[in-house]
Amino acid sequence: MAGIHVRLLMGAACLAMTAAANAPTCSVAGGDAGEGAGAERGAECRADAADDAAHLQVRRQVLDTRPAPGLLHAGGRQPVDNCSGSCPPESTHYYPADYVAGSSGSASARSPRSGARQQVATGGSLPGCLRGAHGLSGVNLAARFPGDPGFYSDRNLVNRRPDITPEPLALVDAGNTDDVRAAVICAKHAGVQVCAKTGQHGFDNDAGCTGGVQINVQKLQKYSLQKSVDGTPYVVTFGAGHTLGQLYYKLWFYETPGLMIPGGVVAGVGTSGLILGCGRGFFSQSHGLACDSLLGLKFVDANGHLQTADASTNPDMFWMAKGSGGEFPGIVTEFTMQAYPAPTDIYEMKCSADKAQMGEVAKRWLAQGQSLSDNTKIFTHVTLFNNPQRVFLAMACMDCSSAEKSTMAGQFWHIWSGQGQGCSFDTRDWLGQLLYESGVQDGAVQPPHPSALLNPWQGYGKLPGVGSAKAGGRMGYHWWDWSSSPGSNLDKAIGALARYTYYDTVPGPFALFVGWYFTGGVKINSVAKQSAAYGPRDAKWVIHYKHGWAPGQYNSVMTGHHHKMASSFDPYLPCTGFYNYKESDLTCAQGNTDTWLNAYFSNVTRMKLIKGAYDPGNVFRSRVPGIVVPTPAPVPTPAPVNLALDQPAWSSSVEKTGLEPGNAVDGAMFTRWSSFFADNQWIAVHLGGSAMLSRIDIYWEDACAATYKLSGSTDGSEWRDLAGTIGGRAGLVSTALPANTVASYVSMVGLTRCFVNGQKFGFSIFEIKVYGTLGVPAPPTSAPALSPSPAPMPAATPAPTPVPTPAPTPAPTP
Repeated sequence: MAGIHVRLLMGAACLAMTAAANAPTCSVAGGDAGEGAGAERGAECRADAADDAAHLQVRRQVLDTRPAPGLLHAGGRQPVDNCSGSCPPESTHYYPADYVAGSSGSASARSPRSGARQQVATGGSLPGCLRGAHGLSGVNLAARFPGDPGFYSDRNLVNRRPDITPEPLALVDAGNTDDVRAAVICAKHAGVQVCAKTGQHGFDNDAGCTGGVQINVQKLQKYSLQKSVDGTPYVVTFGAGHTLGQLYYKLWFYETPGLMIPGGVVAGVGTSGLILGCGRGFFSQSHGLACDSLLGLKFVDANGHLQTADASTNPDMFWMAKGSGGEFPGIVTEFTMQAYPAPTDIYEMKCSADKAQMGEVAKRWLAQGQSLSDNTKIFTHVTLFNNPQRVFLAMACMDCSSAEKSTMAGQFWHIWSGQGQGCSFDTRDWLGQLLYESGVQDGAVQPPHPSALLNPWQGYGKLPGVGSAKAGGRMGYHWWDWSSSPGSNLDKAIGALARYTYYDTVPGPFALFVGWYFTGGVKINSVAKQSAAYGPRDAKWVIHYKHGWAPGQYNSVMTGHHHKMASSFDPYLPCTGFYNYKESDLTCAQGNTDTWLNAYFSNVTRMKLIKGAYDPGNVFRSRVPGIVVPTPAPVPTPAPVNLALDQPAWSSSVEKTGLEPGNAVDGAMFTRWSSFFADNQWIAVHLGGSAMLSRIDIYWEDACAATYKLSGSTDGSEWRDLAGTIGGRAGLVSTALPANTVASYVSMVGLTRCFVNGQKFGFSIFEIKVYGTLGVPAPPTSAPALSPSPAPMPAATPAPTPVPTPAPTPAPTP
């Protein structure tokens, strides 16, 4: 066993291993239930004879030159094969979790996802639209239909289980955003659904889009990096077609220092699916989940329009993008994320032990879980297989000092308690670690060189070959406590894991993979649960289990065992899961859609409202049924009036008698208010009640504000910015306010003063006019609001509360 641990301790969900071409065969017992004696119950499997004790070390110095500049730009030359019509053939070399050639049975008919439309436009409307009738000038789609060259091979995804073989009506290879828009327009026109694929790793093949239009977005390869953006050191913007390997390669080789984002470690996984699902990985403890670093995105909506979502624009869709995964009601074309310096020294310790030690090793590991998950320099995980029947533990320290490595080693050896065998100790930089985790040592990265990462068909799960699989995952919310955990549900869950991995298990080497990862820690748990669609924010760990077998076969032995294993956790673990490991038939949900949705998401009602608002026609395939809020009959809107006229006004200062703040709201253009001769002076006015505001006009004297801000308040105490920093000038400056701006008070804060003949005086205003209508429209009562309600309105005539006086000489707000 000493040679095995080196290859098996990977932190990815889709592990892989090359099977030796001349490996001996072995008989596999078992078959599909109900099959006769003639069924392939004696199917053969290949036993792995490869033994690679050496690790391939890859350093940044491997490449002497930067890639061609054209690689940085969308539409530039791409030295990659996007797998259109030329995907690698299905191979007899399988990766560990997808290795066993189990017996072949008849595939059950694929059941459509909840709410999914099954086709279809008649009379050729979909082909006609995709061939040019979409209405977008200059857009010529690369669309293929059943019977076209390459259609039946290119429709496939990584998982080749025949019961989930994609049956799309059309394939579109999108070369740019307009191609995506046109495909969505055509799908909507034809009354069918549309899906996008990038890495193609989704376990349920949702991106296959049976009965709809499947869009391949791998050619969306835009890439750019900005530094020091609003206090964020590194901001990367990239097309949704990137795989992790492509993006990591660019961040490492194109930038100084080498950078990364907190995603997974298998090169061929698509960035889109991982980020939208929130994504965990090697850097989860150091930088949080992938979606926690998301700053914004662009997406094509259900009408074929390109839109932006971030904290201020389409904030509900931005919220939805952080954890909704394939339920996002749009097709993302571009992401903007915070990037971080990549570690240059990763020290990793690994050992294994016999299956009999698994329970004690896991408990000692969980007993130190809080300390390990809060340590932002450590990544650790436990790996199990049905065969070899061993437990593997890895622990890595990133850019650690000698003292930090020594501390980690102390924890590592305490967990093993003298049981660890076949141990190894490796030091790599980030790219070396990525290549190792992606399987370069097992032929899963070809050629064995960093430049291979630019090819999307790389890494475990894609090379050396694909297979059939069924996967899932369950979350845990407790660490092991030696005084209270024995006999607990956690203890029983560990027992169930041991039983179905090692004893009541499946035949064949590497047919069942289990990865146990931390999903908590200070970086993850400190983020508010309702800040994202991602649900299990307070979970401490996830057990990810995956059954795999020969490509193209539907094996009821494997799927049946998967169901039994998943069900065994139901009495002991909460019914929650990690979306990137989702199970369409989650056993604890018992077929209930809302229970299933609540297992993965933080606020299902909000998701339904967003789905109903952005995709009422269900153009995008989703398990989330939309709630469409009826549009109320229009109510005549009163013409806006100057609400500030003759209302109470007050200010931070008055230059002299006769220049009081009331002069700025008396309706007369020959009176004025003037402040002290200083920056950061303000004037405020009470509007007579809560009002919906549309614009604010200020008539400045020559002694104007060079820069100023407008603020609003519903109670005179808590103020919020209304329009950002405004540039002033002598005369009228009119500022339109955002829709649905509600306030009872308005203030102008002068930041800096204008020069008048080389001198600066006070802030001087002839008149402030605040236009709007009194009374805030009541929100509809037919369904909950998408966004939080505004602060409660104050009483009709509250006593004005002075605006807080700013510090004497603060720096101007940019």
